Amino acid sequence: MIKKLTFFAITIYTALVFFSCSSPKALTDIVRSDYVEEAVSPYYTNPKSDLIFSFKLSKSSMSDSLDIILDSLLTGTTELEDYGVKVALSRVDSSRIKMVGRALNIDVPLNVVMFKSTMLGTLTAAGKIIMKFESDLDIDRNWNLISYTTLDGHEWIEAPKFRAGLFAIPITKLTDAVIMRTKNFMTRGIDDSFKENFSLREYVDEITDILLTPYKLDSTFGGWIYMMADSTYLAPATDEPDYSCSKFYAPMYMKVQSTYPYDINNENIAPPIFAWNQDIPDSTQFRVRVDLRYDYLTELAKRNFLNQRFKNGDKEIKIEDLVIYGDDNLLKVACKTSGSFNGNVIIGGVPVYEDHILQAKNLNLDIKTKNFFHKTGSFLAKGFIRNQLNKILYFDITDYLQQAKDEIEVKLSSLKESHNITVDVGWGEIDINSIQIKEQKLDGLMEAALKVDVVVEDLKKLSSF
Repeated sequence: MIKKLTFFAITIYTALVFFSCSSPKALTDIVRSDYVEEAVSPYYTNPKSDLIFSFKLSKSSMSDSLDIILDSLLTGTTELEDYGVKVALSRVDSSRIKMVGRALNIDVPLNVVMFKSTMLGTLTAAGKIIMKFESDLDIDRNWNLISYTTLDGHEWIEAPKFRAGLFAIPITKLTDAVIMRTKNFMTRGIDDSFKENFSLREYVDEITDILLTPYKLDSTFGGWIYMMADSTYLAPATDEPDYSCSKFYAPMYMKVQSTYPYDINNENIAPPIFAWNQDIPDSTQFRVRVDLRYDYLTELAKRNFLNQRFKNGDKEIKIEDLVIYGDDNLLKVACKTSGSFNGNVIIGGVPVYEDHILQAKNLNLDIKTKNFFHKTGSFLAKGFIRNQLNKILYFDITDYLQQAKDEIEVKLSSLKESHNITVDVGWGEIDINSIQIKEQKLDGLMEAALKVDVVVEDLKKLSSF
């Protein structure tokens, strides 16, 4: 009997020693699960982004470009056959131009010199006039620029007169004829030059090609991204002291693909259909899917909590190791601890982006140990130590979001580099929602409000001059 009791006691002691000395389950084994990620298409489409550019065209540049057109028209002399008079026209100064609504208002100051051969020799009359034109602009659905220019009025700064000896010869009828002749060839010439020199369709084709060209994302995100739009809109212009201002709006569909999309053929894709739109908002709503990989989140958590000690009263634990993973539709952290509790602690919750922090809500805690001498580790489930453990699932992803911003700005900078224009991007609030648990990552939809301002100081960059 004594031998049996002794054998039983030794067996119990051996078991207790074995279990008390057993190591907790390795963290790599904890995160290994039967998770099978749902098969998806090799590419998917993000929700639509509202891409809006507020842009300004320099009035002085518009005037410079128009003056090139005018100077090409104001060459040589024209003859008024009914009066036997030749007329030479030249610019006094730069044209003054502004765009309001869908019309260009153009004031052109001109020198007017008239020559008439008489028995007394060639008589000359010189004067100055401001001719006021209005060009009604339109763009057809295929981005072809259409203009219809009319003479809106004139103002003589100095009326010309022929002088013969001491007598001045009034030439009212001649000046009327000069205005009529000038109106006819200048309005026609302006319209023809707009059509010839400002190939809006070519410019839009180039922008379309830039946006559709797939762009390789940084390795943190992975994959390729490209944009598509089937319609675009332009707001009628408003006038500012130095600029004519408008807004460009394109509902963009952004596609993210794990491999280069070889099936894209930009040459067969027509530019999006154009229409005017008076009510375009100020800010872009940019939507793109982002990946928050668990190894990245683990790195952030280790940076803040590895080897940290948490003490409450006579209880103290140390974080020896940790790993972030996803399981059972929850974001989880498995911690290996030592001190008052030698074992693994698993905390999990629903991932949300709130108050500029990626965090887990509705947290639950699971304690795993093989040490029979520990009670239940119940002190971990409440109080200061529990609160500190919960914070492991708080992630400041400011650097990550900055990288996402940089990716977007790189894409927009393609427009800047192609035409040497200024592109300023101002960011508003960023939100990450629709977060889904994947095998190696969190998948979320990043929504960002941003204001894109484009300033064109040299309009000739957009023309064929």
